[in-house]
Amino acid sequence: MITDNTAVRAADNVVFNEFDGETVLMCVDSGKYIDLNATASRIWERIAEDWITFDALCQGLTDEFDVDIESCRVDSLALLEDLHNRGLIEVRQ
Repeated sequence: MITDNTAVRAADNVVFNEFDGETVLMCVDSGKYIDLNATASRIWERIAEDWITFDALCQGLTDEFDVDIESCRVDSLALLEDLHNRGLIEVRQ
């Protein structure tokens, strides 16, 4: 379960490419891929850089975009849990 203090980052077995504001991720192990929209792509950019806590990620997104913290947290959590279930990110409690 991802909480405020949970750190997340892109998994080592993922390659990605950005094109026209969207990002395509591919798991090297499975060959499966996922397309991310512009907002999800920004989240990916942040977690691809290094470990970041969920709280810091959401704070940065609310500073960058016109979104309230609660909406940001709900949407970001849904994305991160999906990416984690697909093996595309690592989490550290």
